[in-house]
Amino acid sequence: MAATLSACTEGTELGFLQTKQGASTSGPAPLTQAQMMRGAVTLVPPSGYCIDPRSLKQNFALLARCDTLGGKNGALDAPLGVMTVSLAASTGPALSLSSVAQAADATSLGERFDVKGVELARATATSPTGELSKNHWRAVTQINRTDLSIALFAPTQSPALGKEGRSMIRSMINATQSASVATSVATGIPPKATNPKKGLAATLTGLFD
Repeated sequence: MAATLSACTEGTELGFLQTKQGASTSGPAPLTQAQMMRGAVTLVPPSGYCIDPRSLKQNFALLARCDTLGGKNGALDAPLGVMTVSLAASTGPALSLSSVAQAADATSLGERFDVKGVELARATATSPTGELSKNHWRAVTQINRTDLSIALFAPTQSPALGKEGRSMIRSMINATQSASVATSVATGIPPKATNPKKGLAATLTGLFD
């Protein structure tokens, strides 16, 4: 299961980083939010980032700076990078960030943070593309009984590899949590209780296949 939530397409979906800033891209416009897991989670990117609609599945999304996806109003001051978000219904035993990192072939975990139900750490692994550093961020959390595994990759000199990347992940999680609760209220379905330590193990095994 740990293999399922971490990076189902990390190696094949990241070629857009070769797109020049401001260049037009074919296909649908990038999204500023998306309903996932049949409405259980409303995914909201961090400031300056959008969701690539071509990558979007009920359990997976790829996010990048809006201008690299062809968005006309992308925040150019946002650091260049790419995020992957994998989701699964929480049904299994507790899962650690170490399990996710191992499934994602992360060779080591460095500085770690565990705040308000979010496990986050610097990780080192084989880069999914030549444009990205082997150093990146990994995080796991839970929203509405849905487990989220998050990875943030960036070029070597990008501020996203530092504290700014950590802030981006936490901002995305907070915004997604708020939007998901709002959606639950609007639809009359109460938000489910969350336990950030449970469920990911039961889903992660398939996303790397």
